[in-house]
Amino acid sequence: MTNFDNGDSRSLAQASVKGTVKWFNATKGYGFVTLENGGDAFCHASALAALGTPNLPQGATIICDLQESPRGLQVVTVHNVDTSTADPS
Repeated sequence: MTNFDNGDSRSLAQASVKGTVKWFNATKGYGFVTLENGGDAFCHASALAALGTPNLPQGATIICDLQESPRGLQVVTVHNVDTSTADPS
C-alpha cells in the first residue's frame, strides 16, 4: 500500500463512512459526497488512487475515510464504490 505523505499529519476524523456521490467532475478532478449523516464532504481525485479509477459516477454509494480540512470534511481514501446505486447515464 502506498502512503501519500502530503506533509499533513492530521488524523482521520471518521473511518469507513458510507456516502453517496453528489457529483464528481473527472476533468476538474474533484466532487462532493453526501454522507449518511446528511453532511457533505469534498472529494479530490487523489482519494481514488487506491481504486485505480479517476471518476465516481453520480449516485454511486461509496465507503470512505474522512479528514477534517480548513474547509470542512474531505474524503482522503475511497475503499469501495457500489455503482449499482448510480444514476442511469
